[in-house]
Amino acid sequence: MAQASYRILLVDPSVPRAQALCGTLAKAGWEIWPGRNVQDALLLAAGLPFDVVLAHEGTTRLHPELWKQLAESLPGACWLVHTEELRRPKPHSSRGILGSDPSLILAVLMLVLEERQAAHAQAA
Repeated sequence: MAQASYRILLVDPSVPRAQALCGTLAKAGWEIWPGRNVQDALLLAAGLPFDVVLAHEGTTRLHPELWKQLAESLPGACWLVHTEELRRPKPHSSRGILGSDPSLILAVLMLVLEERQAAHAQAA
């Protein structure tokens, strides 16, 4: 089966971290569009459809009304949130937040997108 190409919107204020993520994810053959904040993301989403929104946790705490607007503009997108430090999940927490290791993010995205592609194929 050929690797599907996906368009990923990366929202991360750290240039070095964003560059590392872009490099790793691009090796998978995916198209990566980086933005530093939700305002950048809204501008990009206004002109392009995205399959995935990969956001740094810190950016998601600012301007919740703009994040809601972004979510509404990309209703079919898969959302993944990452942070620079891997924390132990609280027993009562249902939030799945990944560390910022590009290889870990790549692996999770591959699994999620493969499952999503299989579900779409079954529905067709």
